[in-house]
Amino acid sequence: MENFNFEKSNIEKKEVWKKVEQSVFNENNFYRVVTQAGYDDFINNQIIRSSPTGSSSRVVEGVDIGGRPTIFPAFSKGSPDATSFQEGVDNYIFETAIPMYKRGEENPVTGVPIKGRHWAYRPIDENGDVVTEIKPEQITNIYKVDKDKNIYLKHD
Repeated sequence: MENFNFEKSNIEKKEVWKKVEQSVFNENNFYRVVTQAGYDDFINNQIIRSSPTGSSSRVVEGVDIGGRPTIFPAFSKGSPDATSFQEGVDNYIFETAIPMYKRGEENPVTGVPIKGRHWAYRPIDENGDVVTEIKPEQITNIYKVDKDKNIYLKHD
């Protein structure tokens, strides 16, 4: 697996996206879905993080999943979380293979069960704390899902 190199010179180049005819996600990897604003934040700040303001109100299966910022960027395991896609806009998927843990699982450093209201997977650092930012070198792949649900893979 080759990680992305997001040096300034690479960012200034035109992005290259190749259409993926048959998407295959790795059941052992972790995925974060963001809109254009989240992708732009990544490009401009060179980190993946949670939205500092939370997302707008969005009801999925009778539950409002919007407007709840977390201290960590939320990931799902094995494939992108379908409820995170927003209709009518481009969405982006960040894929990583770094170990992550969810609420109820044992913290690998402290041995204490992970608590919190958020269901998502989160990275844990060497001190047992939740990581609040993911660096570009920790990203395995970036996908773009356009308004018509076509999937593209970013190439260096």
